[in-house]
Amino acid sequence: MSTSSKHETSDIEKYLYYPEMAPRRPVNMGLLRVLAVILVIGGVVGVYYAAVKSPMPIVPIKDLENNILMNYATVYIEGIVTSPPRVDISGGKLRLTIYVRDNSSPTELPIYAYDPLASEILKQGVDKLPFIGDRVRLLIQVRVREDYTYAYLQDARGIYILSRPSGERVYVDSLVNIAQYSYVCSKGTVRNPRNVSAGLLFDIRTATGTVTVLVPNALYYAYSNELVRPIVGNLSLPGTYVDLCGVVYYYRETSPEIVVRELEEVRLPVVQPVLFTVIDIRDVPNYINKDVSITGLFYAIYYSAGTYYVEIRSTDEAFAVNVTMSRAQVISLLNPATVGWKTLVRINGTVTAPSMLRYVAGEILEKKDPLTVTVADALSHPVGRPLRIVNATVTSSSTVGAGNWRIYIRDASGSTILVFVPSSTVSELGISLPQPGTVVDVAGYREVYGGEQEVVVISREGLVIRG
Repeated sequence: MSTSSKHETSDIEKYLYYPEMAPRRPVNMGLLRVLAVILVIGGVVGVYYAAVKSPMPIVPIKDLENNILMNYATVYIEGIVTSPPRVDISGGKLRLTIYVRDNSSPTELPIYAYDPLASEILKQGVDKLPFIGDRVRLLIQVRVREDYTYAYLQDARGIYILSRPSGERVYVDSLVNIAQYSYVCSKGTVRNPRNVSAGLLFDIRTATGTVTVLVPNALYYAYSNELVRPIVGNLSLPGTYVDLCGVVYYYRETSPEIVVRELEEVRLPVVQPVLFTVIDIRDVPNYINKDVSITGLFYAIYYSAGTYYVEIRSTDEAFAVNVTMSRAQVISLLNPATVGWKTLVRINGTVTAPSMLRYVAGEILEKKDPLTVTVADALSHPVGRPLRIVNATVTSSSTVGAGNWRIYIRDASGSTILVFVPSSTVSELGISLPQPGTVVDVAGYREVYGGEQEVVVISREGLVIRG
């Protein structure tokens, strides 16, 4: 047989060497397109979940300062809270301010939270409130300006208290050589209580020295009024004995003070109750130097030389006594912004003169709403009358003396009256001086000073911005 005879090509050879001769399975392009889309979507979803689940970076404060690339960036920072948390009112809303510093920079980073977030944080209580000395991790959004860097808290759930100063109750008689952020205690009698923008500041006269204490105003919002007012009221009275603990803070890096972190850390002594003899208000002149309990109508407020005199009248309004009270006591019991003229009250006190009592305690028996009047009506009411004016417009305003405000208001009656806001009240308001055109509500008591008719506002609730 000749070797040149034609060779039969096998199927395998056709497949390997002559693919054009082998039958091919048709390709399903539609299926390939579907698979491609699935792979693309799966990749995008995978990247998304990886981004969501991956931890947000913790950025040193130094990398945020004056770095325009970080403007509006949302990041975590970790550091030490360097000053007491502060609450004020900005634009009619609460603003919470804290300062944080880490090891990367000597500069503090101001961090703000506005309502509704500020109120949410405060309502969670002091356990979630970043406090001086706390080591914290915070979720913030950065703002970078030309010469200023600050941040906003993003979420109450983005606040982590990693550690905070604590320890045994170690008592000190002085803060000399006590390190900042130390947890210490002190006890003694209250001296020189004063309201400042940051809260209530006072000194404790200890056995061998003096310790300055701050009750930050943030605690006023983190606790209920029922708990705050009695404690702050007692701490506002010189001579009150107190036992408290807190964190050491060097104000302006030079003046040490204890900052109260929790009201539960303030211990006021349990005093044996004084027995007050219940008498008719008309019999007060017969009980000089005696402890008595009277019932009458809240009628007027007067002020002289650092003391408030509250006029209480018999129910027929024919007989009156004056009760000497501190500002804190007046606001606690008879705040003109919430308690109205002729409210029926019980007053316990010591008779110091035929028509004078020194206040010890009191309670409201039958409350009346504040007497709401127009400006024209207010001008006709006598000195001392507690009253309220609503929806009045500021016509002019100024700051005088040591931070007092003089605000002229006019309402629909067409009359104008001066509203005087003493610096002690201004420091608690947390707002800027109302400008002409601002609509306000005011509550206080009638007064005449230097021949000028005015309403004196003694509480932070007594000046409300309406628009």
